[in-house]
Formats: sequence, C-alpha cells, structure tokens
Amino acid sequence: MEYNPDRKMVTIFGKNEKLDTLCNRLSNLNGDQVYSMLSNRGIALPRRINCLALYSVINQRLKTLHASELPRDYFQRLKYYKEFSEYQLANLFSLICNTEEEFKLYRVNLFKLIIINYVGLNLTDGEIKYLKDLKKLPMESFEDYQQFISASCHEQQNTFDGQDINVLKDCLINSAVMADITALSGKYGLSVPKTLKKTELLEVLFEYYAEQDKLSNELKVELQSKTLAELNTYCKSKKLPFSSSMTKNEMVYYLFYILAHCEIVTTSVNRIEEPEEFLPLDITVDMSVIRGFNVDDTRRIIHYPNDELDEFPPLHQEEILEEVVEEIEEIPVEEVPQIEETTPEVVEEQPQVEETPVEEEMVQEEVQVEQPEVQVETKEEVVETPQQEEKEEVKEVKSNKLGLNEVMENELQNDERVMKYLYSPAKRIFIGISIVLLLAIIGVIIWFMFF
Repeated sequence: MEYNPDRKMVTIFGKNEKLDTLCNRLSNLNGDQVYSMLSNRGIALPRRINCLALYSVINQRLKTLHASELPRDYFQRLKYYKEFSEYQLANLFSLICNTEEEFKLYRVNLFKLIIINYVGLNLTDGEIKYLKDLKKLPMESFEDYQQFISASCHEQQNTFDGQDINVLKDCLINSAVMADITALSGKYGLSVPKTLKKTELLEVLFEYYAEQDKLSNELKVELQSKTLAELNTYCKSKKLPFSSSMTKNEMVYYLFYILAHCEIVTTSVNRIEEPEEFLPLDITVDMSVIRGFNVDDTRRIIHYPNDELDEFPPLHQEEILEEVVEEIEEIPVEEVPQIEETTPEVVEEQPQVEETPVEEEMVQEEVQVEQPEVQVETKEEVVETPQQEEKEEVKEVKSNKLGLNEVMENELQNDERVMKYLYSPAKRIFIGISIVLLLAIIGVIIWFMFF
C-alpha cells in the first residue's frame, strides 16, 4: 500500500485510486464494522486522530456560528477550543454539527487521516480491501458511531482523552463544568465524586505528602485525630486542592491525582501526520457582541485567521426589495387621481419621487416603499368630504337587507321587538282566525257553485 500526498492517490494491490473516492466509500461502513476490523487486527488508533477528524468539521461550522446557537457560557469555553479533549469535541459536535452532511464529512475525514497515517498504523492492502468489500449496513447515530471509534483508540505518551495531560488540566479548569469532570472520569471507569468521606480524604492527603517525602508518623496521627470539618480547614489553611465537598477545580486535581496512580494503555504510534486542514483554528471569541444580540443579527462572534468579512452575507435582501416594489406597482391607477384632487400636499411630494436620480437605486426603492403609508393617510382625509358622508348614509340604509352570506350581520337579527312580535300569542290567534275565515269563504263559494 502506498499514498502519494501530492496527487492524493492511494495504491492498493498495484491499482491507483483517488483518496477522496476511497474514503467516501469507506465512510459508508458503520461504527460496529470499523471497530470489529480494527480490534480483530489489533490496530489501535491514536485518539488524537479522532480528535483531528472532529476538529476538521467543527472548524467550518464555527465560521458561521450565530450567538443564538449556543449559551453565553459556552462561548466562554470556546476560548480554549484548541485544547479540547475528545469528550469535549464530541459534545460540541453534537451541539452545532447536527446535519447528515457534517456527520458524513467527519467519517470521510477520519478515514483520510487513517490512510495518511497507514505506515504508523501498519495498515496493509488486504485490510483496506477487506473494508472495501464489506456489505453496507445501516448507519448509527453520531453518538453511537463516536463510541465505537473512541473504543478503537488508545492514548499516546503523556496524553489523556486525546490531549496533552499538562494542557488538558488547565483546559478543564477553564472550560469544563462539574458534570463534565464526572462524565469524563466515568468514560474511563474512574470515580471522581463531588464529596469525599473522611477515610477517602485522609488517603488522598497521605498520598500527597508521600509524593513530596513529607509524610511522617506524627503527621499521620495528627491528621487522623482531626474531624472531617477540621480536615477541610486544614486543607484550606495549607492551600491544598482537596476537601470533603469539592469544587470544580478540586475535582480536576483529584482526577489527575487518580490518573497519576493509574496505568494508562498507550499505543505504539508515537508520531502521526497532521495536515493543516485538520488542525484546530486559532480562534478568538468577541464576547462583547453577545450583549443585546438579536437572532437575525449578522455580526461575527468568532474570528479566525484570514477572516476577511466582518459580517455574515445578507440573505436575499435584493429579492425582498423587488417583491415590495412589485406590490407597490400593482396598486390600481384609479386611486392616484383621487389623492391628487383631495390632497394638494401629496401632489407636491410626487415630483420629488420622480426626480430621484436613477443611479441611486436603493434610495428610490426606499421612497417607493413609503408610498403606501402616504396613500393610507390621504384616504383617511378624503373621508371627511360631504360626498363621502352621503355615501356612508346610503350604505347604512342598505345594510338592513339580508345578503347571501351576511345573515348574522343584519341589524334586525335577534332584535327584541321583532322576536317578541314573531313569537307572541296575539300573532298566533290572528293566524288562527285568518285560517278559519279563509276556509269559510272557500265553503261559501263552493255552495253557490253547486246550488
């Protein structure tokens, strides 16, 4: 197997294939398939490779990130983005890179890094061909896929969770919350509780002084004789990063205290190739922008090298203006003479709009947008003329008629006097007498006809 970085070509069993084509095909394998092949062949990926794959996608997303997409405190954490560990990067990916395209790009870039580092990983032509020939299976979610890949990774020397130990300690203190410390330690089967019992606190203190060659029998007896509250006071007076009820900083120190006494499984790969496009951006976060930030605001929050724009590109502003102009042009022409006759002031303002230079297109569009407001105001003034008042009176007389769809709007509907007349006993008697008289008249007519 060979890889040509200049041509970005991979040679497998003497056949050349483009790196993008090969990685795009391998990215269709789900996490279980990748994990099974790597674990069965004894291939341990450096965890840094997975971190770089996550960085490569998050980098692009940060360039278009709006203030409304993350809480304010999370933007504070992004100041330490370059020092994030695998756990922190996976959480950030889940928050802002939540599309299928971004998930796909992460998988493609992961295999690009694997192919680029094929020498250190001891990958063979047969192993790559085996992956190519695997049948495509349903893809898991990003969270599940990430767990399979993370389980296939090991640490390099002096690293933890894919980051340098010395760098990670300060990063967690500045960018993590207590829940992150608990979850990160739980990821590796470690226990970092928020509270410690007296025996646990004494054990930590004994180990701490033993490492500094300051632990003596007298000090042991002195510490053992103290109550838990007195031990907390003692740690505070000696400025020791321990207590029975730990703060976030104390939890970080406690985590790395445990790591110092654990054996971390490492990979034999000491050095990996890190192309520039996979490295984290050197970003700066402008927290002042977030004050009073609106959802549709286009100011940039995150700045990065070669960032030429201060604002996000506007979205379809020209199309919106064209739609407004079209709506104005559709106003009936008949309304214009009425405005000119009733309001001379408007007639004086109309030439100003026509005299606007053609070159100043944006100004002309703004004037056109304001025209509907002028027309509305003038129509309100026209209502005051006598002719209009007479028309309104005629409309009021005609409004008593029942229209096809205006039954409920009739003023006589549900009128008390009308309803009383319709359903009164007098009307019922009148109707009864009318029917009797009508029958009598008909009977008399029939009698005269036959007799």
